[in-house]
This record gives sequence, structure tokens and C-alpha cells, in this order.
Amino acid sequence: MSLLTEPVRSTVFAAIPSSRAGDPALPRLSVEFIGTGDSYGVPAFGCECAICREAAYNLELRRTPICTVLNAEGEALALEAGCIEFATVLERYRISAVLVSDYSPGHVYGLRSARPRPLRVIGPPSEPSGEPGIDDRPPVAGRIAAEPFREMAIGGFTAVAFPSSPGGRRFGYWVAVGDWRIVYVRRMGSMPGESIDFLVDRGVDLVVAGLPRAPDGGAIEALASLAPGRCLLTGLDCKEDAWLDSHGETLPGDAERARDGRVFPLLERRVAEAG
Repeated sequence: MSLLTEPVRSTVFAAIPSSRAGDPALPRLSVEFIGTGDSYGVPAFGCECAICREAAYNLELRRTPICTVLNAEGEALALEAGCIEFATVLERYRISAVLVSDYSPGHVYGLRSARPRPLRVIGPPSEPSGEPGIDDRPPVAGRIAAEPFREMAIGGFTAVAFPSSPGGRRFGYWVAVGDWRIVYVRRMGSMPGESIDFLVDRGVDLVVAGLPRAPDGGAIEALASLAPGRCLLTGLDCKEDAWLDSHGETLPGDAERARDGRVFPLLERRVAEAG
């Protein structure tokens, strides 16, 4: 049974066409990981752990602050804007909107580089106490407080925000585009039951998620309850990379770690499976 017992209300935002629209080299839908780390990145400054030492010499293992782009035939949606060079992302994709899980610096720092471009930023209705906001970083325009479990039509995307932490201070997002249903959660674990029920009811094909700061069975249980066909892990710090080195086999579904700069063409793979 759906949690939505009344007709779904929709909020509609117009798409901003991408400068790369119509590029025959682009798949119909792709997920591109611009940054896959936390606010400190990997290697973290001053950290001497094995993960950071190896990443200092191996560029492929480095992680910059989190930012993911969903690109569907020229219409693009960003998940988080932590990467420092977010202005470059805007030039490449002409992002229609940014969905943020909260307003902590690691999720919105790149908006500083968005000046002077107006940009819609969609997130929770309030900022965690004591965190610097984005309202005083002009000209971030059209900051929108998402309403849980309410559909938002953003160009060719349909997005629904849901509480991803107790008290609803942080949001995750269910995004539908084409025949794909994608879930983004900054940190799995301790997700409210109503949010899990909502996601199970709507259906999930792909999960893009981070682990809790102390990875445990709760994150694995939350992932398993969604029964995703594929799971891409992002927003990782060196401790989480180390945990995955020894526990990654316990994750459900086709789970793997995302890396900076990696692109996953989704609809092409789905069409191939159907054939």
C-alpha cells in the first residue's frame, strides 16, 4: 500500500537545456561522479592511514568532495554541490537544479563558484543549527524547501524528497527518468521506516548512496530492504574505504564503489537487458 493516500501534488520547474544536447556520443541516461569523497577528500590532509598513503601516489584512488550528475539527453540534475570547481560542472551540463541532502559545507561549498549564475537549490526546509548557510552567498537564486513525499517535475525528471535521518533534518531523493528509478541517500542507516516503505512502494533500480560514519549492519539492512539491482557508493572517506576493503562482500545487490570521473551509462544497459 502506498504511503500517498491522496493524489500526488506536483511542483514543476522548467528545464535548462544543456550545451551538449544532441551530442551523439552521449548515452540516453548517464550517472557521472564528479566527486566521490567527503568534505576532506582522499587523501585527507595530515592522515597517514594506508588508504591515504596509497591515494597520495595513485590518482585513481583519490576522492574530491561529493557531486553527482544525472544526465538525460541534455537535461541534467546535480546531487550535491560539494566539489570546489562546481562552476565547471555548470558550464559542462547547464544544471537544471541541485538536490542537496543538507546545507553543510561539504554538500554546498561548490555553490560559491556558481557566481553570478542563478541556480535552483532544492533541499530540507531548514539548515542544521550552527552550519553556515547559502542564502548569504549570492546569487544562488530560487532556494526551494522540498516537501517530503511530494513530487517535483524538473524538466524530464520526477523527484521526490524523503527524510533520510531521524527528525527529517536531512533528505534523500527518489528520482525517476525514462524507465529508471534512482534513489540517492547521502548516508545509509537509521533511515525512518516511512521513508523505506515509500521507496519499496515506488520501486528502486539503482541506489547511489554513502555509508554511515560508523558502517555497520544497519546500512546493509537498509540497502537490502530496497532490493536495488545496482548500488554505487559515493561520499566515502578513508575510513569507509578501509571498511569496504574488508566488508564489501557483505553488501547486497550489484554494489561497487564509485570513483571520481567515472561515468555509468544506464539506459543503454537496461535496453540491452530487455533485449
